[in-house]
Amino acid sequence: MAGLTLKNVEKIYPGGSVAVKDFTLEIDDGDFAVLAGPAESGKSTVLRMIGGLEDISGGSIYIDGIRVDDLEPRERDVAMLFRNYIMFPQMNVYENLAFGLKLSGCPKEEMDERVRETAKLLNLADILDKMPDEITELEKHRVAVGRAVARRPKVFLLDDPMSHLDKDSALCMRRGLMNIHKKLGTTIVYVTENAEEALAMATKIAVIRDGALEQTGIPSEILEHPANRFVAEYFGSPVVDFNEDFEEEEA
Repeated sequence: MAGLTLKNVEKIYPGGSVAVKDFTLEIDDGDFAVLAGPAESGKSTVLRMIGGLEDISGGSIYIDGIRVDDLEPRERDVAMLFRNYIMFPQMNVYENLAFGLKLSGCPKEEMDERVRETAKLLNLADILDKMPDEITELEKHRVAVGRAVARRPKVFLLDDPMSHLDKDSALCMRRGLMNIHKKLGTTIVYVTENAEEALAMATKIAVIRDGALEQTGIPSEILEHPANRFVAEYFGSPVVDFNEDFEEEEA
């Protein structure tokens, strides 16, 4: 587990296109932080910069107090899960869960303990010997999550991983992730466009629009005290009088 700090981070692509600008965010050790905002707002770019899949154009990123800007993804001790998750088709569920641990040289007994603990957390304990073509799509999704979680990374990064699931499956996975967070205390950074999902899962929400941070806070703060009209409308804040509260912003 580890805290995460982004200081004045920017991403500017060749040609001058600005994807993320002057982005500063503090995520505490053990937070379930959700980066929320509309499509193409820069959420996934922020996530990829944390994981080292995108270089930053300015600013700095710290994980557990250590600056990681110049470190390779494998050196940052993070685990990432994207929408296009995969299972290795030639491996059963146990072997899929153990894959990252095996690569890292984890001792066999410890690897077995972690795999079985992770399988129990995600309701996979009864299908460890099954092959990918013998399990459901929801179970495959759980395996992909479990493979990352089993490594016990400092930070777990998820890029809108439930967007393709049906409503019932998404709700089931939401409960599973929240259970993992509760049991392991893993620091999680989660990207979503779904305001309801953000409010239900997060201990901290960072609202992003056009590559800029609009507001951060716990769910109740975001919902009850939105910083501006955009945040209020995005989260459907019921208590806001737009005409009075945001008169200055529109002036």
